Amino acid sequence: MAYFKEFLARIQKMDKKGFQELWQEYSAGDEIDADEYLKILLALKGSSLAKDLVIEEALFLLEKVPSHFEPLFAAIIDLQTTNDPGLAEQIYAYLEKNYGDTPHFQDKIRLVGLKARTQFQGALTNFLLLNHLQPGKFVFHNGGWGVGEVINVSMVREQVEVEFEKVSGKRDLSFANAFKMLSPLPDDHFLARRFGNADALEKEAKEDPVKVLKVLLRDLGPKNAAEIKNELEVYVIPEGEWNKWWQSAKIRMKKENLIEMPEKSKEPFSLTENLRTVEQKLEDSLDKTSRSKEFIDILYAGLRDHPQISNDATFRDSLLSRIKKISQKLSEAERLSLLFIQEDLRVAGSKELIHNFLRECTNLNKLVVSLEIIAFKKRVLVELKEARPHDQQEIYLQLLTSSIPATLREYILKENLPLMQERIQQYLINPIEQPEFLVWYLPKALADKKLPLADKMGQCALLEAYLMLMAQAEQKTGYRELVKKMQGLLFADRFALVRTILEGSSKEFVKEFLLLVSKCHSIPDFDMQILYSLAYVVYPDLNKKSRALPEEETQIIWSTQEGIHNLQEKIKHIGTIETIENAREIEEARALGDLRENSEFKFALEKRARLQAELKTLSDQLQKVRVITKADIPQDEAGIGSIVEVESSAGEKTTYTLLGPYDADTEQGILSFQSKLAQNMMGLKVGDNFAFQNKNYRILAIKSYL
Repeated sequence: MAYFKEFLARIQKMDKKGFQELWQEYSAGDEIDADEYLKILLALKGSSLAKDLVIEEALFLLEKVPSHFEPLFAAIIDLQTTNDPGLAEQIYAYLEKNYGDTPHFQDKIRLVGLKARTQFQGALTNFLLLNHLQPGKFVFHNGGWGVGEVINVSMVREQVEVEFEKVSGKRDLSFANAFKMLSPLPDDHFLARRFGNADALEKEAKEDPVKVLKVLLRDLGPKNAAEIKNELEVYVIPEGEWNKWWQSAKIRMKKENLIEMPEKSKEPFSLTENLRTVEQKLEDSLDKTSRSKEFIDILYAGLRDHPQISNDATFRDSLLSRIKKISQKLSEAERLSLLFIQEDLRVAGSKELIHNFLRECTNLNKLVVSLEIIAFKKRVLVELKEARPHDQQEIYLQLLTSSIPATLREYILKENLPLMQERIQQYLINPIEQPEFLVWYLPKALADKKLPLADKMGQCALLEAYLMLMAQAEQKTGYRELVKKMQGLLFADRFALVRTILEGSSKEFVKEFLLLVSKCHSIPDFDMQILYSLAYVVYPDLNKKSRALPEEETQIIWSTQEGIHNLQEKIKHIGTIETIENAREIEEARALGDLRENSEFKFALEKRARLQAELKTLSDQLQKVRVITKADIPQDEAGIGSIVEVESSAGEKTTYTLLGPYDADTEQGILSFQSKLAQNMMGLKVGDNFAFQNKNYRILAIKSYL
């Protein structure tokens, strides 16, 4: 393709003299690359350089590429301007020989200008298009209408009826317009298959993604990852399945010699012109990096995707030589990674070297965490059984709460270590020390009855620790995302986790549950009411003893104007969007039949009751709201509308703003005056002390919000 780049450069620069000199040189060559020749001719279309070229003089070149005769012949006729009668005879003779028995042959000859033989530029291309226009065939609209399927063709009216993907309804095009705007698409063209039978293409893409990607790159040219996604997602691969499909496709493409993988994400994938072996590709990649981390990643990926390369003794020796050169100033994790790679290359003595390395390592916990490749983390756990059987169990238990992938935690759990239940129970004593582990482990214990603490008593202990953790995390900086994650798990699937644990639990536990829930101030009041209700379903007699959330039947509910607006918007949202959506859910659930055993119908009715109750409560509260004014805010003590700066006994300073329940935003330090923390501050002055959740505070300053 070297000539094509030179031609393209001269065409873009409008270098007439340079182009003609290069054309003469090209025409004098002994061998012609058919694909390159066609690209040169297509690049000339639309260029003013074409009119100065007697293009038919290049017809003799076609003798050198008989397999590509027709497309090259058509491209030359598209460019010719002489309309020489002898050339017309040549075109006619070719068409008669190859297409003389096709229907309406003479009509097509007339329509493309070969009957009069005075103006026949593009005659061969136009004839091939006419011959292609049959019901069920596909075309591409060059003006932006996309792919179209031919519905009907009328030689009498000289028009074609086509249904396009990007315009509504069927469209009629005259043959004259079709010559200008349409290009034929073979039945096996990617765009034709996508438009004509996307389901079949989807099935093939899932069975053999590389095969479909080859077709895409063959027909549409080089494409980067984003462009490939635009061509396939939704049309062929459902949106929700794209990421998984694309990851699988990339893994398979790495094993494919005919697809050139880009080094950067924005660079295109393309079909390779020259086949290169896997070994050559791997060596090329290794040559381009001098960083040890990248070297290890590339080498690991190559051996993972192409394990057969380790069978080539010469290539294996070459890789080992490279490893030896790079084995300087490496971290512990990198050194161990290279030992695993040498084992994959079947180097004698590698296993013993790995075991010695693990025996000498003083901090295996840190080593496993620092390993970049997850597969190597797992291999450490496996090799520890032989390398360090005396303390393998203790290392596993330490890793259980480390920053390791969930798959490794699950591997450790499956080992069923004798001390595991005892260790997990220790973690529950002060859950704030192992927050991520507890949040990960609780749903695991509910899903797998074979795990430690998976019985009812253990589940209750885990939920107690969970709620203790939430209450503690709410009071600490840097735990905001953890609290959100914990809320999501707690509220998921209509509080499924809470429902499961409460069912069949003891009354003593439910009492403790109610107490712990009351200490979690990040839980919204409405969700708190649901949690209380779930407890009362199990033990109804606890209802009288439970903490009743403030109803404020006779008291004023203070708010800013913005807070009132928020309340009105919430009422509007429940009364319109949520209520309508719930009505649809009820009807859909009712359609499933058998209402006695229909859990969806039951949950939908419960949701309707909750929405109606919440709507009534909020509407009643709206009648009691009063806007805070400057006159309502006390000047020398903490009250509604005050900004209070406090200091804990540990020296931590925090500022709180005390406003109404509809202004509250704990992330911004705005508390509802109804909250327990706000109530503890109300009426206090600068210098006064108060206690909250086993901590002591002193008020440093008070000022007005307005």
